[in-house]
Amino acid sequence: MFSKYIHTAKLSIQNQIVYRFNITVFALKEVIVAFALIIFWHAVYQDGFTLGNFSFHSLVVYYLTVALMQLASSEGIAWNLIEDIQEGNILNFILKPLQSIWFFLARTIGGKIGQSFFLWPLLGFIFIGFWYFHLVTMLSIVAFFLFFILALLLSYFTYFLIAIIAFYTESSWAFILFWHFISSFLGGAFLPLDAFPLWLQHLSAFLPFQYLFYVPARFLAGDFENFWFALLIVFAWISIFALLSKFLWHIGIKSYEAYGR
Repeated sequence: MFSKYIHTAKLSIQNQIVYRFNITVFALKEVIVAFALIIFWHAVYQDGFTLGNFSFHSLVVYYLTVALMQLASSEGIAWNLIEDIQEGNILNFILKPLQSIWFFLARTIGGKIGQSFFLWPLLGFIFIGFWYFHLVTMLSIVAFFLFFILALLLSYFTYFLIAIIAFYTESSWAFILFWHFISSFLGGAFLPLDAFPLWLQHLSAFLPFQYLFYVPARFLAGDFENFWFALLIVFAWISIFALLSKFLWHIGIKSYEAYGR
């Protein structure tokens, strides 16, 4: 059974190779956004303003890391799954001798591996630059990759859960857009959480958002404060979303079949 999931991942890798131009455009977009924010903050720092305890160099690391973390986003699975549900193509997956939640996870992981084949030159350039200017350490790189994987799983189960809404309404796309905005804002994709009020910073530590961007970025910068707490919280949210997804998926499938869709 496990070999079938590996085969699914391999097919997804091959599919990404076919669409390598789209991957390149996506990567360039994220880098351009990151550099635009870096240029903005450079102008701000030139005027004597600072953002919390961030030096300008640490902000450079932060926004480039946020750009890397965009690669962990599994938003695409939600759009694809919603389309499959609404058009009836989901029946093709239901009939397969595979559990759908793990089938789509294998496909997502395969897709990310396929994307990385074309992004390693860019990633290598960024990490070599970080290392050369002594902005990161080997320990911080290891911590970053650990939380990159956890962020990918968190993002996947979140968007899978959102896609299940398509069993009940045709406006499920609105939930994707809402989650994307909230997770980007409260996750620190636009602005580091250090700029937020203290009460919101404390609250966000217990919410899933900051583990998608802010926390991996801080760990790569060498700030390991509350590392074990962060690990516990992100594991808890992954478990919650995974269990909810599995439970609600079965309910959704039953209602889907009951209405003969």
